[in-house]
Amino acid sequence: MRSHRIITSPSIIILLLVFFVYSAIFIMSSIPFIPLIPSMSPLQFMPLPCVQTQAEAADAMNKMNKMDPVTITAPVANENSSASSTNFTWKPSSSASVYSIPKQIRYTFSVQNMENKPARDLKLWISAPCLKTSYQALKSLKTSSPAQTLQDQQGNLICEFSIPEMSPYDTKIFRLWADLGMSDRPKPDALASALPNASSSTLPNSSASNLSNASPYTQPEKLIESDQPLIKEKALKLKKEDTYKTARAVYQWVADNIKNSGYLEEDKGALYALTALRGDCTEYAALFVALCRAAGIPARMLGGYVCQRNCIVSSTDFHNWAEFYHEGAWHLADPQSKLFDQGGEDYIATEVYKGEANTEDNQNPIGGYHRYRFLGEEGMRFKVKMTD
Repeated sequence: MRSHRIITSPSIIILLLVFFVYSAIFIMSSIPFIPLIPSMSPLQFMPLPCVQTQAEAADAMNKMNKMDPVTITAPVANENSSASSTNFTWKPSSSASVYSIPKQIRYTFSVQNMENKPARDLKLWISAPCLKTSYQALKSLKTSSPAQTLQDQQGNLICEFSIPEMSPYDTKIFRLWADLGMSDRPKPDALASALPNASSSTLPNSSASNLSNASPYTQPEKLIESDQPLIKEKALKLKKEDTYKTARAVYQWVADNIKNSGYLEEDKGALYALTALRGDCTEYAALFVALCRAAGIPARMLGGYVCQRNCIVSSTDFHNWAEFYHEGAWHLADPQSKLFDQGGEDYIATEVYKGEANTEDNQNPIGGYHRYRFLGEEGMRFKVKMTD
């Protein structure tokens, strides 16, 4: 009997699979490729270029976003101007060249309409770097859209953005770029600009303790309760034979005795820090200032950003520190960071603190808020935040 090779069922299945695979490859190679997802714009796939510095990163991000900054040349403050906010005639700052360490900073705010209807006549005020302190001078300021600029009596520079209309659920972006000159040692800074009724001839360069009735920087105010008995008692114990040694003793006591609580949502102030022996950067700075003022030393609290190099900052980078006035200049004191009269080239001030910031004689539209203030349409919801 002639034998026959029998093809089993599994063999047939394997042969059929091979046939279908080869057939599919042939068919697909003859048909143009059709993507399974819609194509996306090149911008969505564009990677951020490798950069060496944060300044280059900022420039790259600006090009990606295709925003044309509005260049504003830094104004020169008029020391004889009235106390109210002023619109400046912009011109180059003559003192900027004295501050020889260049530094750039950029920050961004977004405003989102959370309603299903348009919003109209909105305002956003953003604190820009101060025109001039003992450690910095503003060389140029750029904004992503036109802004009106104001300055209050403390020297705070504010950019005002007007938003005529926002569509439902729309988001608008506002960016500030600032070029500054910084100094590692404090430059002379006349205290007279803070005293509307005093001339420079009445201001000694050393202690200035006889200004206690005239200078706003030796008086108690919100968060800086230098007239409280406990603060006055502690200041008396820390007082030394001269201004600098007293300021140093105050700094050392605050740095050694106040415990860092981490971020506190509500500003507590100097008296809280002294009694609770804890607080965040605001309490460290406020207590230093209050003790200095109680000892007769002009002192002030500032807010801004600590940048060791060019930087893009976010809300978590905001910091408070202090300065005391000695020999014609403001000297840095940051007891939380354990720095006294050094490192000022890294401290970019955007706010000189004033307890009652928006008063008849010192009109600041940001008022008691930090970094920015937003005025929306009544009855509507908005989300405003500082972004990277």
